[in-house]
Amino acid sequence: MPALSAAELADARAMQAIAMQDQCTIVRFTGEPGWDPVTESATRPTTTIYTGVCRVQPSARAQREVVSVDEQVTIAEFAAAVPWDVSDVQVNDLLTVTASADPALAGATVRVVDVQASTFATARHLTCTRNLTPGGA
Repeated sequence: MPALSAAELADARAMQAIAMQDQCTIVRFTGEPGWDPVTESATRPTTTIYTGVCRVQPSARAQREVVSVDEQVTIAEFAAAVPWDVSDVQVNDLLTVTASADPALAGATVRVVDVQASTFATARHLTCTRNLTPGGA
């Protein structure tokens, strides 16, 4: 089977980009948690890894319940994609949907649990999770 030509790969990447209708920001924790006595809230420094177009949707596994420290937790799984050349995303980064045609998705934050790479990547595919338990982080 012949490999994709550079033109075919560029076309496939352009098609993926068209499907990315959401906007998101991906951040990474860069320091230890702290406490802000003025706002009386927990703080943790972050650095921005990526800001731009993305696609976020529930995965086929949708959601599952797990037991964590004697507490039942509901975890939803999401499939996310960012442009193929966004290469610095790592497990445990946080992706926040900053704009979406779906109002239920706008503002959602998910944790990256897997980053996929491929020779002929047309998008950077991410597996993400979100804790749906009331009060869950």
